Amino acid sequence: MFILRFDNSKLLCKICTLSILASSCNQMGTATFEGAAIMVEPPVSISLVSPVSSPSLDDTPTVRISGITPGHLVKLYKDASCSQQIGEATATGSTLNITASSLADGTHQLAVTSFVDGTSSPCSGSLLEYVKGAVPATLSFGSWISPATNSGNVSIIQFSVTGASGTENVSVYTTADCSGTSIGSAAAVAGTATITSSALKIGTATEFNLYTKGSVTTTCSNLNQKYTFSCPSGYIRVPGNSSLGTTEDFCVMMYEAKDDSPNKVKSVPAGNPLVNLLVADSQSKCTNIGTRYDLISNPEWMTITRNSEAVSSNFQSGKIARGWAARSDYGDTWSNTAVAPSTDSNCLYNTAGDTCGSSGVHLYRRTLTLSNGEIIWDLSGNVYEWVDWNLTLDGIQAGPTTCSDATWVQFATVVSSDSCYSNNDLTGKDFLPSTLNADSTKGFGRFFGGSGGIAKRGGAFDGGYYSGAYTLIFEPGTWDYDHHVGFRCVYRPYK
Repeated sequence: MFILRFDNSKLLCKICTLSILASSCNQMGTATFEGAAIMVEPPVSISLVSPVSSPSLDDTPTVRISGITPGHLVKLYKDASCSQQIGEATATGSTLNITASSLADGTHQLAVTSFVDGTSSPCSGSLLEYVKGAVPATLSFGSWISPATNSGNVSIIQFSVTGASGTENVSVYTTADCSGTSIGSAAAVAGTATITSSALKIGTATEFNLYTKGSVTTTCSNLNQKYTFSCPSGYIRVPGNSSLGTTEDFCVMMYEAKDDSPNKVKSVPAGNPLVNLLVADSQSKCTNIGTRYDLISNPEWMTITRNSEAVSSNFQSGKIARGWAARSDYGDTWSNTAVAPSTDSNCLYNTAGDTCGSSGVHLYRRTLTLSNGEIIWDLSGNVYEWVDWNLTLDGIQAGPTTCSDATWVQFATVVSSDSCYSNNDLTGKDFLPSTLNADSTKGFGRFFGGSGGIAKRGGAFDGGYYSGAYTLIFEPGTWDYDHHVGFRCVYRPYK
């Protein structure tokens, strides 16, 4: 009698029969036993080595196969069912390169099996699509996705490009030779790439011609498409000023916000400004309009005022237009008791108490012109406007609460003696005109500090020389709302 022991982990059969020679009796015998059959697993991935991308004119591509057991024979096939072999090699490590035999033009689904001691793994199925054939000469425009046409008020656009080779990576540019940084790229699916752009640099441009090339289709192609950006209706475009914190152009209401019940506002000439709201409620009215809308921030307000200050037509005899803000005991010859009766070319100037006309004294003109020719109404008068102090943080952000000048002062006084300026809680880019001698005598307005923190800017219909585009008042904000205070919204296309 003797005992046989077997290592089941090395058996390739489920039920095995073994012939045995018993030397002691010189007899032959057989023994049947059961063992656990080995399951040979297929490799897990295939990647191109040469050429580096598909499609290609190369009919003998070299591929790298990974997830192999050393010593296994690996067979490469050109079909997903592993019936048409095009190469094989024995693995010495966990990866293996195989060069395929000649492939005909067309699409091939590369698959593999692994062999050991005559036992094959299952077919892996398609692990890599390889297209052998000529590369298309150019790419073409497919369709607009967002917006649905070639114009809109968003700076992030989405569209499709067709004619791509297989799954090649397609990039889109705004330069005719496809130079510089692409505005967006994507891998094609079945020959079509869906491109989502980065935020277009609106800048001084409002039109963007689109060009494209791919990782395989390397010829730069004109898509013959032009995207035109425009601000929402009733808004004007403001050039950004990175020194003031507005690195991108934005859109602002041309007019002070008017009610658009129940929970929104609009920028239209007809009607009176919406007033008697807390600053937080004013912001909600803006954000309720839709995505990218918000209450104007102080950096954006300063961007508008500094820009308008550089436009000569806004001045006459050294004074900037102040608009609808007259008050006889504050430097004027008449007083207003209410907001302007209308907002149009027939009410461009404040000509007498609560009276307007199409012409008049420059100081009482209600519009300011920007460097790009856009016109904004009542930035200096009519009603004060709530301003969110910070551009980047959510919610209403307060300005400094450490200002010692809790009364009306000229800007030069703030610079020379106010505590919030000396300790840098308030800086020049937060409120100052380009020159210190630009004060209320020239229509620029004044400063009122204190510990309130919530900013309102511009001027009221009866503010007199306290009104101006640069006027800044810090209020508590939770209680100081009345018929003198309104607001305006911005639209940020880069968001």
